[in-house]
Amino acid sequence: MFTWSATDKVALPIGIATVFILAVLLRIILKNKSEGLKKLPLRILAVTGVLLEIAKQIYFIFIADSYITYALPFHFCTLILIMLPLAQFLPNKVARFIKAPATVFSLLVFALILIHPRSMIGNATQNLLVFTSFHTFAFHFVVVAYGVFSIFLQDYTPRYKDAFSLIFCVLFYASYGIPAAFTLKSNYIKILSAPEIPFLDNIRLTCGQVLYDVVLFSGIILIAVLVLFAYTFIYKKIKGDK
Repeated sequence: MFTWSATDKVALPIGIATVFILAVLLRIILKNKSEGLKKLPLRILAVTGVLLEIAKQIYFIFIADSYITYALPFHFCTLILIMLPLAQFLPNKVARFIKAPATVFSLLVFALILIHPRSMIGNATQNLLVFTSFHTFAFHFVVVAYGVFSIFLQDYTPRYKDAFSLIFCVLFYASYGIPAAFTLKSNYIKILSAPEIPFLDNIRLTCGQVLYDVVLFSGIILIAVLVLFAYTFIYKKIKGDK
């Protein structure tokens, strides 16, 4: 926990500072602009994320020596990637349902990068000139930027009842992520094991795989809901709402 490599200590602060500087500038510049203009940075991020994923698939299909199953779009972060354009381009009533998980899960990615960067971006910062490393770093920071921009530009108004959309998205991911992980033997979102998290992996070793995965996804839901509730509480206090 909070173990950053030498290159993490250089690249991550630069990336985080860039995100927050841009967020502050955009808030100032777009403060009195139309809703359409305020959405533009988020829409650019949404499209950028999709383009990065397409570039990754092209790389592994046509350029890399072989295609690895871990490159398949079965990661939880790939679900977030899909949420971003849906939250920004669908009609408001539908987008409203998706904005909660898109924002909250983006903030969770940010938190995990701070707490345990290796679990999110591996050793990507060691050589950002290599495509796969650059993609990993850029992709995750697009997600981070989305969450931060969403707050600064007030694109998403948090509500306690949005917890239902968070739970739905996690269960939806589990419905295909778990079968994919076991079929392809790829450890998406630590579905197969979590050696980096001893107390969690001990559950798998002592109580079995099924209980381990139940605890894993229950934990994801619990943390996401707590983040939403904290965000909603703070937002209402700032706005003076009950």
